[in-house]
Amino acid sequence: MDIVKNIARYLIYFIKRKKYKYKLDSNVTLECFDCEHETFFGYYDKSPEINNKILFHQKIDDGLEVKVFDIDNNKIFDIAKVGTFNWQMGARAIWIDDDIISYNDFDGVKYICRWYSLSKNSIIRTFSYPLLDSFKKDYFLGVNFQRLRSYAKEYAYYCLPELNEKEFNDYVSDGIWKVDVGSGNCSLLISINDVLNCKRSSSFDNSYHFLNHVMISPSGKSFIFIHRYYYNGDRYDRLMYYDFKALKCLFDGKMQSHFCWIDDTSVFGYGEYNNRLGFYTINVDSLSVEFHDKLTILHPKDGHPTKYGNWVVIDSYPDLSRMQSLIAYNIKTHDIISIGEFFHDLRHKGCTRCDLHPRFSVDGKSIYIDSIFSGKRHLCRIKLNGLLSE
Repeated sequence: MDIVKNIARYLIYFIKRKKYKYKLDSNVTLECFDCEHETFFGYYDKSPEINNKILFHQKIDDGLEVKVFDIDNNKIFDIAKVGTFNWQMGARAIWIDDDIISYNDFDGVKYICRWYSLSKNSIIRTFSYPLLDSFKKDYFLGVNFQRLRSYAKEYAYYCLPELNEKEFNDYVSDGIWKVDVGSGNCSLLISINDVLNCKRSSSFDNSYHFLNHVMISPSGKSFIFIHRYYYNGDRYDRLMYYDFKALKCLFDGKMQSHFCWIDDTSVFGYGEYNNRLGFYTINVDSLSVEFHDKLTILHPKDGHPTKYGNWVVIDSYPDLSRMQSLIAYNIKTHDIISIGEFFHDLRHKGCTRCDLHPRFSVDGKSIYIDSIFSGKRHLCRIKLNGLLSE
């Protein structure tokens, strides 16, 4: 069946293919960071740039390197070489502040998190649990990457084997972990069993469960995450919310995808609500829901949203012509602007696909994407040149 599907994809592509590898709005400009090896940043919820320094991953034959490009001095700094690797998040290298870089690593026994100081040119902290999202230098949250290897391989690391059946079915001792940065103490904040007991369904007992896509609110007082489970071979998703006091299920449907925080009480993203797929904003306190019908009609595709001001940039997965679109949506005026589209070949799929994962620069004047339109993975910057005015 997979062979038939692949042949069909190639035939459709050759019929619908476009002559260009990428196409941009006339106002914007594109530049890619061209190194000897493939480069990328990773997930869409963090910006790779701070103070004219760009954090990125570089894939080499025997692992992954974390690097920083200093724009002002046109110089690349080597931060680390790690074994923790996937194409969607890399080693989850992110800026903690304008000096400290966090990345995940493997110490030979377990996955860990290291913090590197640019000013000191050295590792200043090592934590006994890997990071998925961080709130400044106060705390960070993580999940079990070994569990992800079983049912979410594109987000997993591969230094350790998959959990055995007994380990995987232990939902009491696994979940979302919190690390207090000051003390370094790590504790299980929410177990998977806690999540299952929130609006419990009878199907949970015969399903395979994991948690992923943790995103901390702007104030750090709460966070969202995805509870994903497989029942009778089908995937189901729930968007969950936790304020360090009580759990809430925000969306419960067959498919919940990618979200971002609009402010401390509102979340925007693509998912299923009342049996309808589309883009929504939900208030995490009142649970009131706004459906973005114009956006859903003109861009009826799952994507990765990132916000700056009143604008949200959203990408898409490749269409039948293998083009990924990049648009901007104003959540106040509902205006939609097409920024560009980028070719994604058929060779890279599944775990090796290259999502655009758009991210605003700190000042909102540029968008960073990962793209493979040239046949080689690159971290690229799109200068907006005033295209998105408030």
